[in-house]
Amino acid sequence: MASERRNMFYQNKKKETTEIWCVGPDWKSLGMGVQWVLVRSLGTIPGPVIIGWIIDTGCVHWRRNPCSDTRGECIVYDTYAIGRYIAAMGIFFKGMQVIFLGLAKWSNAKRLSEA
Repeated sequence: MASERRNMFYQNKKKETTEIWCVGPDWKSLGMGVQWVLVRSLGTIPGPVIIGWIIDTGCVHWRRNPCSDTRGECIVYDTYAIGRYIAAMGIFFKGMQVIFLGLAKWSNAKRLSEA
């Protein structure tokens, strides 16, 4: 458990180091500011909605409202399906991170070779 957390934070440090390398010295603070605005707006706003959708997708049996025959709260969850969806989401976003960090490294190496 502790090694997983250490690896998670180690990945964050590599990401921040890559971001700092890809921005010129005069633009580092602006680059980090823009990066955090994007992380906050793209990560904290749709994140709970996506997790809620995953939990709703894992519902096996919904309680029905007898008066209006509308769907109410979930009574039984398929925890195995929820676990698979959350793991798939984590793998997808980690893959996207690897792709974008690779593109950043490639563009930075190209920029440094031209200088």
